[in-house]
Amino acid sequence: MEEIAVIWTETTKKQLQEIYLYIAEESILQADKVFNKLAQSTAGLPNHPKKHPLDKYKTNNNGDYRAYELSITGFRTE
Repeated sequence: MEEIAVIWTETTKKQLQEIYLYIAEESILQADKVFNKLAQSTAGLPNHPKKHPLDKYKTNNNGDYRAYELSITGFRTE
């Protein structure tokens, strides 16, 4: 099976940091949980690069860009 590199763009890294900081305003523990869940769920992507559907919003997608969504339950901020 072909292994593909997962590339975290600078924009993606910044967005992840912003999400973490937003959640951490309420709970560092919850921010850690969300971050760890995301890290764990993406760890297997290099071995299963076609696990998710093509990103239909990516212009001129040659099949390299996939749509990835993660649902995390039990987290709430108010």
